[in-house]
Amino acid sequence: MCSFTPLKGLNGLVSKFWNKEEGYEFIRVAWDDVPEYDPWGQPFLLMETRKQLERDYLPHEREARIAGKPVMGKGAVFQISNWPTYKTGEIDFTRMPNIQRVISLDLGLVNDKTVISLMYWEPYERNAFLHRQIIVQGIEEAVPTQYVNHLLRPEVFGTPIVLPADANTSGRYTMSANSIRELFENYELNVYEKAIMNPPDSEGRVTNHKSYGINQMRQMLEVGSLMVNENCTQFLSEAQNYYVDEKGRFSDPDDCIDSARYGLLACLQGIAEPWDNRTPQQRMMAQRDRYIIKDTSRKPEWKRVFNPDA
Repeated sequence: MCSFTPLKGLNGLVSKFWNKEEGYEFIRVAWDDVPEYDPWGQPFLLMETRKQLERDYLPHEREARIAGKPVMGKGAVFQISNWPTYKTGEIDFTRMPNIQRVISLDLGLVNDKTVISLMYWEPYERNAFLHRQIIVQGIEEAVPTQYVNHLLRPEVFGTPIVLPADANTSGRYTMSANSIRELFENYELNVYEKAIMNPPDSEGRVTNHKSYGINQMRQMLEVGSLMVNENCTQFLSEAQNYYVDEKGRFSDPDDCIDSARYGLLACLQGIAEPWDNRTPQQRMMAQRDRYIIKDTSRKPEWKRVFNPDA
């Protein structure tokens, strides 16, 4: 038995009781169910005490505290009883025609995690698969040259990578003069040229507000067109307890959710690229043998490579 006040709305735990899932039962107790005096005539919850408490509570908390009702219209973002998940090996992406994929990162500092997501996309049926997430923390997160190895692995090398807007800020995540984008480009990774944003609205404006991507994710999860690998446990944990408050602010932590959101936005905007179905050995051999001409026009003359034939 447990007792609690549903101040965070229909989050993962409250939803189980509210939706009367098997094994979860509840009794909602309001102040009106409680007498002012106990059976021995002693003051228990006097009316003047209730009025004082009501004044002390924040406006959006009052109904939850007084009547035991979850903060509705805010509360849980993903109110899903059966999450669309799959096990590794259940879906053979190598045999799926037209399959595409993309890698997305949510970058963190100190208290926030850096999360790398691999997402597959079937553009004709518009089905997405959050296949894997790698969570980088601590010393590895502080040194991007360590976790870049995850992106250089033969099985994913060459996959397009989308980054958030702050990846362009020099020194923010690298502790050097370079930005994360420049660092990845130096490793010749397939980094999408622009920061990942929402698609243009009806007036052509491009924004980065997370509500658009979260709403797309919610709708696709509800109808099962966004599948999640069971190994993405931290994503599922974040999503099942994800809520928005009365001011429209989303809860923390949401690093895994944001990383998946960027990947989904990339899929919906045609940034994901077809999987060539080559073996890791073939992919790395092609990378080794290719000839790259780098654009040095924006560099000062003293930084350019000396060319005796120029």
